[in-house]
Amino acid sequence: GAMSAVYKRELRSYFGSMYGYVYLAFTLCVIGVYVTVNNLLNFTAEMSYTFSDMAFMSIFLIPVLTMRTFAEERRNKTDMFLLSLPIKPVEIVLGKYLATLSVFGIPVAVTAIFGLVLRLFSDGSVLLGSIGSSLVAGISYLLLGALLIAVCMFISSLTDSVVLAAVGGFAAVL
Repeated sequence: GAMSAVYKRELRSYFGSMYGYVYLAFTLCVIGVYVTVNNLLNFTAEMSYTFSDMAFMSIFLIPVLTMRTFAEERRNKTDMFLLSLPIKPVEIVLGKYLATLSVFGIPVAVTAIFGLVLRLFSDGSVLLGSIGSSLVAGISYLLLGALLIAVCMFISSLTDSVVLAAVGGFAAVL
């Protein structure tokens, strides 16, 4: 329906430009460093430390991810066009939110795959770790990201400046 059209449009805006790819590349590089330091160098498949470090990085990454959601629409004057379409405002917001959450979820899924691969190749004596705490840490990180995306999208809806949206989102998250 209408919400899926907004979702697809928003995903195209992320991956139609370099913005989404740069976000993913930077995030995956940071995750790679955390997995190396927390898991590979310590011989553990326990992913909770990695997700904890990623939660700290979310303070910086999520405002950058969400700064364009509404601020750019206002700056380009396309927000009035969106609101004039036969789409409910709730569908617009949910479509944008789910698209942003999808982009945020890609590195989370990759990190979960890292944890599964580490667990798969561990023999139990060298690589020790608990599946439960890794799973809870991953779900907690995903829920934290969902909350912070909602807050930062709200901040983005208050301004037409992308930079102000990022700084405001950073201040709100901090």
